[in-house]
Amino acid sequence: MSENLASALLLLGQGMAGIFTVLGLIALSVALLSHLDGKKAKGQQKNNSGHTFE
Repeated sequence: MSENLASALLLLGQGMAGIFTVLGLIALSVALLSHLDGKKAKGQQKNNSGHTFE
């Protein structure tokens, strides 16, 4: 295999690993924030003042 092709494949692998790492971090942060936000009962919404209404 030529040296250029080997370095290109290495760079490709590093880029793909970086993309999947960032996507994983985003998914974990979204899951954490949705868990911290809490769960609301179905049919109820919360307005900006924190009061629930149906």
